[in-house]
Parts: sequence; structure tokens; C-alpha cells
Amino acid sequence: MLTDTEGIVLRQVKTSYGRRMILLFSKKYGKISAGTGLNERGKGKSSLALRPFTYGSYYGIGEDVDKYMNGAYVLEFTERVLAEEVPSPGIFSLLIDFFDLLENRDGLMLGICNGFQALIKLGLVPEGKIVDGTENSPTLTYNKIGRHASCLVRTGITSVKSPWLAGVNVGDVFTIPVSHGEGRFIASGDVLEKLKANGQIATQYVDFDGNPSMDIAFNPNGSVMAIEGITSPDGRVLGKMGHSERIGHNVYKNVLGDKDQKIFESGVKYFK
Repeated sequence: MLTDTEGIVLRQVKTSYGRRMILLFSKKYGKISAGTGLNERGKGKSSLALRPFTYGSYYGIGEDVDKYMNGAYVLEFTERVLAEEVPSPGIFSLLIDFFDLLENRDGLMLGICNGFQALIKLGLVPEGKIVDGTENSPTLTYNKIGRHASCLVRTGITSVKSPWLAGVNVGDVFTIPVSHGEGRFIASGDVLEKLKANGQIATQYVDFDGNPSMDIAFNPNGSVMAIEGITSPDGRVLGKMGHSERIGHNVYKNVLGDKDQKIFESGVKYFK
């Protein structure tokens, strides 16, 4: 039975006799497989319609290496989380929004705690793009104390290069909760110098005098240079360990210090 639908091409697979199958994410039907009548020698608009990212004109993403790498990761992740033939209009809309940002606008990206780990493993921080890691790549590893750390820490603003930090000033200190077992930032001396020179060290664990500290009382995971957060070269990608989102009017009422880094407020203002 033939079904008329539209969707995003997640993947294209060659079959026998040069024919092709596509894995399509349809807003109405969810993730479905579809056969095509085109062979691998097909040209023109019909052939373009089989490319990954195709939905309207988004197949142009595949023409840019950096955009393709970022987009391909998101498509692969989307494919894995979708069940067969289960409509997911919410995810479909999010994917379209992502394509729009990737194709037409300079979006922002924020990773906190495990999100920071994902960003740094992909290379989005500090490189600003997805790259293959090497033995010299910075990473996050097990806390130096050898156990999970769950406490409030003092973090100082070292750079306001990132739009996420547009609402604060260098030298401001905040009291932020952390909760992780693998939050120790490590990097080679050359990488650290580069991050420092480029203003990519966003936040650091600081003592009561506002100075970066390696003391376990202030830097519970033992991060080098007391680094708590770093950015991409242009500042649009921010990764940090402290849970800046865990704030509210009735949270930590008996704890001194400013808790609101205005990260999310600044992110919204960036697009206005």
C-alpha cells in the first residue's frame, strides 16, 4: 500500500542492483523505511531528495563539512532513540528547530555536568566543532578524592567571552551546587595556556578570597587550574560542572552567596 507523507531523511542505504532505501522520520508516522525507484546513478532533484537532512532545503547542510559533522551526530542519536512507526511530533519539531539553527542562525549550546562531559568528548569544547579525540585532548575524569562529590562550591567568573555569561562580570563569585564522580578537568600545559590566552576559561573554583584554589575544600574534584567551566573559541558553546540550573526562591535559604549566574536569562536575551 502506498502512503503519502513527508519527513526528514535520517539515512540512505544502498540495496541490490544499485537501488536505494531510505530511513525516514515522518511527523505523522514516526520512523519508517521506504523504498525508492532511483538507482545510484540518479541525478537531479529526485536524487537530492534522498540525501540525509532532506526536508525542504536542509540537504544543503551536507555541503558544509562542519555542519554535516554536527548534523550527522544529531541524526544518528535521533535514529537510535526513536521506536519504529511511533509518531513523535515533539522530537520532529525539535529536529526542525535544530536544522534551522544549524543552517540559518548562530545558535548557542550549553552542557552542565554530564552535558559538559558530552561536549568535551565530542570536541565542541574547547574546539567549537566535533573532532576526533587524541591522547592530548582535554577531558573530564574521576575526582581526585576517589568518590562522588556532592556539595556547594564557590565559582568565580574568569571570562565573559560567552553569551551565556553576558549578565555577570569578571571577578563575580557564585555559590553553585556540584554532584559528580567524574568532574576533574585535566589538560596538557599547552592546551591550558591556549585556553587561558583565548579567554576560554569561563569559571574556576575559588576560595573565600576569590582566588582559584586547588584545596579540596574549594575544588572537590581536583581540576587543574581549578577550572570549572570552559567555552568554545567563539564562546557560543559553554561546558561547566556546577549545576547553575538548581536555583529557586526557596533553595539554599541558609547558605550565603549569590546563586544566580543569569545563564539562562542571558541565553534568551542573545536571541532578542
